[in-house]
Amino acid sequence: MNMTMLKCADCNSRISDKADMCPHCGCPIEESIKNKKMNTRKKVLLTVISIIVILTVIVLIVGIVNIIKRQEEKKGFYNGLAWGTSKEELQERIGEDCIDNSSKDCLLNAVSDYEGIKNVEAAEIYYYKDGFNKVSILVSFDEEDCSLNTVSDKLVKIYDGKYGTHEEISSYGYTWTTSESMIELVCISSELISIKYENINTVDKE
Repeated sequence: MNMTMLKCADCNSRISDKADMCPHCGCPIEESIKNKKMNTRKKVLLTVISIIVILTVIVLIVGIVNIIKRQEEKKGFYNGLAWGTSKEELQERIGEDCIDNSSKDCLLNAVSDYEGIKNVEAAEIYYYKDGFNKVSILVSFDEEDCSLNTVSDKLVKIYDGKYGTHEEISSYGYTWTTSESMIELVCISSELISIKYENINTVDKE
């Protein structure tokens, strides 16, 4: 028969669970067994509480990050990049695959599954002359994979969610105005959509 060692509830000496009492202080074994069970329950409870606290902190952090991201989106910054961001920071944020076209004062970048839409590609142009103040995006897709209406409707819905209700400038053109940006989406052919983000302060000056 297996013997389990436990601590005496009174003197903390190690004793067998088969003994009737502690040989050191005479404390009944029942008290020590009861004490062990209580300590086990406490450990389980503390573990559960610790897990709940950790999960709560994670949820709070994720919530705060999402709120900050949402606030940035409401400003109309493309990919969260504030106007005036330096060329070096743009390169770091966009990624090492971007190409610096210094003759045109812009960075070029290619994106697959643009805005989460499958089989839709995008060429991004970040203009940094006199400070980052404009982004142009050329969205392309194959008519066999996606129709113009499907892609444009999805993009308009996504942008409405980010920047508020759009204004129609034509049958195939839409604009959004935020506190920081002017955003324009125009369907230019059956397989191409042009999107432009501009610093609203720069637009006003023009």
